[in-house]
Amino acid sequence: MNHTARAIQRKPHGKGAKPQPMVAHRHRRHERPATATSPAQAEGLALRTVARLCADSANPAVRAQHRTYMDGFVAALQSAGLLADPRAIVLRNACHQLLDGSITLQDYDAMTTAATIDPAYVRAVQYARRNRGTTAASLSETLGIGTAAARQHIERMVEAGVLNPADLFGVHTLHADEVFHG
Repeated sequence: MNHTARAIQRKPHGKGAKPQPMVAHRHRRHERPATATSPAQAEGLALRTVARLCADSANPAVRAQHRTYMDGFVAALQSAGLLADPRAIVLRNACHQLLDGSITLQDYDAMTTAATIDPAYVRAVQYARRNRGTTAASLSETLGIGTAAARQHIERMVEAGVLNPADLFGVHTLHADEVFHG
């Protein structure tokens, strides 16, 4: 290349915008992708995601798609080992309520600071998922708790959407969403 070609190449472009090289995502190349390494970070990432999705969830069809997306998102965090079973249940239900507009992020923060997780309930959820359902008798026998406590855990799992209501024989089967995502 001769000197005149270099001078022409370095010539300023005037008042207009300077042409940029063709680089994909040139403004984001220094940003790191959102990753979570602790349960608190995973929950924060999920809440930030659902907060962004709440902006355009006025349409019921879009809201259903967002709910499905967040179910998969929480299930992925759970399968990666970043969320325990009861925490994932609470987070999934909170995401649904946030998308529906029935609670706000401030309400969710107030709920989570007041709530404590019962270790016996964690074992009950794990047992129900492993066996794809349970009865009060089998839960109390396996976990070594009383039948009244087992019934309370089962009622709590039915309310949380982990188990279906009892059939004619008193068996609570795993909810269809839990079979797919769990």
